[in-house]
Amino acid sequence: MVKANLPITGLIGSLVSCYGMLGLVTILSFAGITVRINDRIWGAVIVGFAALTLVGLALNWRRHRRVGPIVLGAVSFTLIAWVMFGDYNNVLGAIGFGFLLIATTLDIRQCRSGPVCAQNSSSDLVTNPQPALDINYRMQFRRVGATT
Repeated sequence: MVKANLPITGLIGSLVSCYGMLGLVTILSFAGITVRINDRIWGAVIVGFAALTLVGLALNWRRHRRVGPIVLGAVSFTLIAWVMFGDYNNVLGAIGFGFLLIATTLDIRQCRSGPVCAQNSSSDLVTNPQPALDINYRMQFRRVGATT
């Protein structure tokens, strides 16, 4: 169950570390408090949480066997990393976070309806990681006429 929550945790961490910190600094500046933040460390934290989301999407691939969330997550990770360490652009950053949100939402929806998730609970995935593929493998040999 921890793997299923990893993309959500990374997404929330990335959004809060980016836009939450920006909002906090804005509020503090209105109060007359100046805060100095190292942009490289701040960017590394944001990209680190985005990478955590991408790792979670890759781990959840075993549950639904669809590459859409991983591809969209990789594109969003690349955009976020480019914005944080390359040329900063607000629009590209927002697009990257939007893609990350869409990838995580797709992953959650597909995990609920994926081939392994529909037949087994998350506790069965630990003991028997690919039961749906194993059943299909045996049925294929029965159709041909071979016995297992």
